[in-house]
Amino acid sequence: MGFLIARGPDRIRLCSARDCHRFYADTTKNNSVRYCPDRGCANRERVRRHRLRNG
Repeated sequence: MGFLIARGPDRIRLCSARDCHRFYADTTKNNSVRYCPDRGCANRERVRRHRLRNG
């Protein structure tokens, strides 16, 4: 609860990965995290984009 008060509710986000529907709290200073940190979503999305580019 202290996190929401200190940083605001806009820091609670839905993961940007296509196959993930989890919420996470962005604790970075510049408010830049797009994927949940625990499941490897960012890596899966990078691999997916690489495979689309390189066939």
